[in-house]
Amino acid sequence: TGGAPTVVVFDVDGQIELESALLLPSNITIDGRGRDVRLVGKGLRVISQHDVIVTHIAIEDVFPDSEDGVQIAGGPDLAPSHHVVLDHVRFSFHDGQGDSAFVDEAISVVWGSTDVTVQWCRFEDVEKVVLIGNGDAPAEVDGDIRVTLHHNLFLRTGRRHPRARYGIVDVYSNYLFDWRMHDFAGPPVWRRSFGAWC
Repeated sequence: TGGAPTVVVFDVDGQIELESALLLPSNITIDGRGRDVRLVGKGLRVISQHDVIVTHIAIEDVFPDSEDGVQIAGGPDLAPSHHVVLDHVRFSFHDGQGDSAFVDEAISVVWGSTDVTVQWCRFEDVEKVVLIGNGDAPAEVDGDIRVTLHHNLFLRTGRRHPRARYGIVDVYSNYLFDWRMHDFAGPPVWRRSFGAWC
């Protein structure tokens, strides 16, 4: 579309099996309202983009362990992403696939990405939920991160609600229910469950 604003809507319900993550461009809205739209196996990547809205879809069973459900990032030689909204997105994992042995975060905001809102989302059966600043970027880059998380539901999740290393993070009116680790055999210290960690 040459960067023109684009809205993607769905005529039918359905499960979309992905073999690779979908790279979203700037000025796009993915709008699943009124439909049951599920992305399975891989998620979404917003890399050095801006003005992105994703609403009313589900992301399920993302793998392998290096993958995120949604990655919002820049890079060493890339501008950070900015102005991204995730609204009414459901992240769910089945049969233990949400353990960190199988998937990284449901959402990561890294490499200085900023003005990110995660609202009215639902996270189910995932160990590592939201990472803000992953330590790969210099502190002065990730220090520009700004994220708001509000009115989200966390069900049977493990940790990182969020885990914020740098930046300014507003976290309010979220509900954590039955949060615990997935490894019942006795996780090492670094895998112990926690709520928010800044």
